Amino acid sequence: MKKIIALLTLTLAFGLNANAQNNKSEQQRSLTANNSKGTDLKAIAINDISELAKTVELQKDEQVNLTNLLILRNQDVSKLSDVAEKKALFEKYNEKLLSSLSEKQLELLKKNKELYQKITQFTNKY
Repeated sequence: MKKIIALLTLTLAFGLNANAQNNKSEQQRSLTANNSKGTDLKAIAINDISELAKTVELQKDEQVNLTNLLILRNQDVSKLSDVAEKKALFEKYNEKLLSSLSEKQLELLKKNKELYQKITQFTNKY
């Protein structure tokens, strides 16, 4: 009887331990997927601002602030599931972005239509 109880206890202990490890590995996979998406969004923002800095004269602090703004925009928009909500939030961030540029900087940006559209138009890459 003692052997049966011991065997049953060991079986349950190892079974529960194996299930706990499976849950951990699934959580790690989902975190890794989310981190890689977050990294992609940061890379997109950094790339966009570096292109903007080539077109428009930006100081270092402006460049850092705009990069942070675009990273936040990309992350916040990617968290939403409804396309209409994504567009509305994207537009709010665009207003902040464009209002942080001077009139001269804004004119130079608008002259580069490809970059202007890339930065200010919503796409489903988020």
